This record gives sequence, structure tokens and C-alpha cells, in this order.
Amino acid sequence: MIICPNCGSTNDETTKICRKCGALLPISSRPPRLRVSPTKKEKKNKSESKNTSKEQKNNNNNIPEAYAEASFFSQKKTKEEKADLDLQDIPLEESNSEEINNELHDQDDFRESYNKKTLEEIEPSPYDGFVMSTNYSSSSKQQKKRQDDPIISEKAQDVNTQSRTTPHNKKRQLEEDMLNVLSVLSKKLDLPKYESKTAESREEADSVKEEIKPESMNEILSQLLNIDIQIEASAIIKTDGTILASAISDRISDSLFATIGQNLSMIGTDIIEGLNAGTLKSISVKGTEGVLDLAPIDTKTDSLKNMILIIFSHPKVKSGIINIAIYHVRKQIKQYLGL
Repeated sequence: MIICPNCGSTNDETTKICRKCGALLPISSRPPRLRVSPTKKEKKNKSESKNTSKEQKNNNNNIPEAYAEASFFSQKKTKEEKADLDLQDIPLEESNSEEINNELHDQDDFRESYNKKTLEEIEPSPYDGFVMSTNYSSSSKQQKKRQDDPIISEKAQDVNTQSRTTPHNKKRQLEEDMLNVLSVLSKKLDLPKYESKTAESREEADSVKEEIKPESMNEILSQLLNIDIQIEASAIIKTDGTILASAISDRISDSLFATIGQNLSMIGTDIIEGLNAGTLKSISVKGTEGVLDLAPIDTKTDSLKNMILIIFSHPKVKSGIINIAIYHVRKQIKQYLGL
């Protein structure tokens, strides 16, 4: 069948023009298929199958007869061959049998004599040679020479008797020898003793460090940056609002430090005294973009009671930075004032 590319109708393979639209049909390059009627092949296959079945039946009928004949004649042949065989015993020579018996007796005698000679008891004795010696011949010669010398042989006997009788004394002797050697070495190898730092030298060093006093209050505030870089501004003021020292920034000024410190310190002391909570230690006000901490420097000394430290820092500052800063500032102010 050929399908028309123009209208899609089916046409016979022999036609070249479409029967509907009249368009030229495509020509296939394949040769046309030959059609063969299937009736002749079926008849031939049936006749061949009948012939093969007949041949198989004839062969099956002939097989048992041939097998029976072959087995019958083979049995006859084996019986005749067995009857014809004349088996005879081979006589053994008397000389060979006697020689074999004599050899067996000799072997038994040799084994008995060998066992008697080899299985003799030997007294135990210590090994005098060298286990790791490579030249066995040289060590054996030296042993023979030592045995020939009477003095060496006597000493060897004495050593052997001592080693047998007193094995524990050797350990004691080794310990004593090692102690003596170590005592001599310790005397000869005396290392120079380094003088340890006494308490007096440490106090002198601390006093030297403490003698370096800050030049001004502003220098004390500038040293707070060594504690934390996030500290932006700081100030030391009195409770009445007077500024003693300040390190300002763009977001806070001296006037703000004065007003905030005065008001916060008054509010904090009033709240804590009203609650009977003791004395004010610190106040912290935290925001999203800044933290303000306030704390009195020293409430025990009379000259430092009215002083307040204020720190304005970034929110990433260390928590509890005001406590570290108060300890540092109190120490530096006491050195500055000579207290």
C-alpha cells in the first residue's frame, strides 16, 4: 500500500497516480514482495512427518533384538576364556627370603644399640660460649685454650659455683654499683643553680611598674580602648555635673555627658535607697545601635565618692565592660592623685 502525501488516501503499489486527487505517488526503492500460496508447503510437511515416524518405529523394533544377540554372544566368549586360562603360582627363591629376614633383624639390633648410646643422662651445666657469636670455630678454639690453662679453669669453676649458689647477690651488687656510679656522675656534673626570683625582687618589679603614673585624666580614658575597641566615648564627671575629663565622639558631647550623668546618678541612687538595696554599683541603658553604662568610681574613699564614669559604646561591646573599666580607672586615678 502507498499513502498519498497530498490527500492521505491509500492506493495500490502498482498505481503511480492517486485515485482521489490525481497527484503523483512516491516510488519506493524496495523491490515488490512475492506472495506464495501456503497450501503446498503444508502438504509436503505432512508427508515428510509421516515418513520419519515410520522409520523411527522400525529402528526401535530392531534395537532390542540386536542388543539381545550381542549380550548372548559376549557371555559365551567370557566363559570360554575363563576355562582356557591356566593360572600358576610363582615360586619364591629361598635365598631372597633369608636375606630379607636377616636385614630386618640387623635393623632392629641397630635401633636398640642406637637408643642405648644416645639416651644417656647428661649433667646440667651453664653455657660458657657466646650466643651471638658469628665465628663458631674461633669461639670453640678459645674455649679449648681456656680449659688448658689451669688458672683460668680454676677461676671459671669459682665463678660457676658462685653463680649457682648466690643468684640474688648479683642483683644487690648491680644495684650498689649503679648507685656508686650515679653518685660519682652527679658530683662531677653539678649544674649551676639559677637564683630563683624571690618575693623581694617581685615587689621591686611591681613597684617599678606602679611608678609609671598617667600624665592626665584624658590619658586614663584613652587607655580604655586597650580593653575593648568597641568603646566609642567616655567621661569622668562629678555628681553636680562638672566634667573632669572626656573623650567625645560625633554622637555625644560634653554637655550631654553632664546632663545624662547627673540625672541618671540621682535617679539610680534614689531607686536603690528607696528599695533598701544598698549602694549604687552600675547602670546600663541598651539600645539597638548603642549602649550607655554609668558607675561610681569608688564609694569608700572620700575624695572619689562624687566621681562617676560614663561609657558610650557599640552594641557589640563585651558584656560587663563597665566593671573592668571601673577597676582600671580607679587604679589609675589613685596613682595620678597619689592616694
